[in-house]
Amino acid sequence: MIFTIFIHRLKEWGFERGWGDTTGRVKDTIRIFSEILQASDLVNLEELFNRVPKIFNVVIFSIHGYFGQADVLGMPDIGGQVVYILVRVRALEDELLLRIKQQD
Repeated sequence: MIFTIFIHRLKEWGFERGWGDTTGRVKDTIRIFSEILQASDLVNLEELFNRVPKIFNVVIFSIHGYFGQADVLGMPDIGGQVVYILVRVRALEDELLLRIKQQD
């Protein structure tokens, strides 16, 4: 409830969503941005850019059978490569969704 009021107040002041998903995170992001405007330095720039989601779409391409193996191109995988890539994709998706959620 309080965060909703806070978001509406920010919108009245001209700020769009994306500064953070909690009042503390919004406050930190605005503080970092303010410091950059006053006197930019690499530490604050890096911290601000680390908060902003930059990747929204990912294409996964498995090279199974293309390199280092003979006569496997077109052959079915025994499951290891498929399971591995699915686990990695799920972890990547979870991380991307978390970062997008944190920016509201």
